[in-house]
Amino acid sequence: MAIYRGYRYQEAGHLLVTKDGEVLSPERSQKLWNHSPDGFQWGYGGSGPAQLALAKWGDQWEITTEEIKDWIQKRVLT
Repeated sequence: MAIYRGYRYQEAGHLLVTKDGEVLSPERSQKLWNHSPDGFQWGYGGSGPAQLALAKWGDQWEITTEEIKDWIQKRVLT
């Protein structure tokens, strides 16, 4: 089971998204659809959250693949 985490560093003005401790880059998803040239973001309705496909989270977050599958099952596949 993979664990995804996001960290926002207010003082540095940047954020970090990881999967099992490895930093994720938005480049691969930007090749599919470039919502945000600036990369990932969350916490508001805009291009950065669209790139990450997750919005309105706090400065730090964590989600597992099982939680993602459960969310999809409850909201998309029913």
